[in-house]
Amino acid sequence: MKKFFLMLALLFPTFAYCQEAKFMGLNLGTDVDVFCKVLKEKGMKQTIDRFERKEFEGTFATYPGCRIIVMATEVSKKVKSVEVVFESVRNKKYDRDKAFSSILEQYRSKYGDKLVKTSSARDADMLGITNYEVKCGDVTIYLHKTGPSFLSPDDCSMSISYVSSSLVKLKEANPNKHSSDI
Repeated sequence: MKKFFLMLALLFPTFAYCQEAKFMGLNLGTDVDVFCKVLKEKGMKQTIDRFERKEFEGTFATYPGCRIIVMATEVSKKVKSVEVVFESVRNKKYDRDKAFSSILEQYRSKYGDKLVKTSSARDADMLGITNYEVKCGDVTIYLHKTGPSFLSPDDCSMSISYVSSSLVKLKEANPNKHSSDI
């Protein structure tokens, strides 16, 4: 029994450390209106407010000109995912690579060996895709770098997504989904 409690005590910090995946200090699963209000207070400018999809423009991890896409569940209005698209480095390979390296280093500093490369060398060579992820309890953080590739030699981009697997799996359908001006 002592061994069980000792093992539990040794593992608890690992679980606690990993369950702290937040987006700009906010938990996924938060009410979407509260989440968006805090983003506005942090200086984000809302550009789209469409049902369960909200979009903002602003600075993320010191990079200006980012597009932040917040997705919520249809009925309970809980934030299920957030994606950051780094528009300021889109189609600028040198700037994108520099930004991706910097962001990767920041995530490595925060999450350590929880940051894992998930794309293969073949993906990177043929398709210009590089992916990393961090799994923290219910939330997975995906870091994506794409292009250029032989299919799109002038296109390249990077993005980061925070996804709550339980809320993405939650199948809610709002039967009254229509705009108030219809």
